[in-house]
Amino acid sequence: MPRFTKERGATGVLEVRDGPETVAAAETAPSAPTDGTDCTGFNTVAVAIHTLVNAPTYSLDVWLFEGGGGAWVQVSGGTGAPATFEDLTATFAQIFNVAGFDRVLVRVSALSALGSIDRVYTFVG
Repeated sequence: MPRFTKERGATGVLEVRDGPETVAAAETAPSAPTDGTDCTGFNTVAVAIHTLVNAPTYSLDVWLFEGGGGAWVQVSGGTGAPATFEDLTATFAQIFNVAGFDRVLVRVSALSALGSIDRVYTFVG
């Protein structure tokens, strides 16, 4: 997928956006160090899910990879349970702190048959 880079405003804050990635089936949990998207050196990622084709119902979960430890970990919520976004039927956007990690994956863990979505990551700072 293409990656676009630009500086924003007088502060020169760097913004990097990955081009849309179409997801047409539920994805497996990440396991390889090349899974997900490179977020090295960034503090924040915003993910947007849009262009819903055939009105799908979908679910998401979030994974981070730290190269030094060599393992993917699933992000947890405030209670310690995995952070999940379930049974979504509309567009979605969320911001995550990725400081100190090398890769991120907002995984489509469930997707209704014959549907697809587009996923876009935007990295800042």
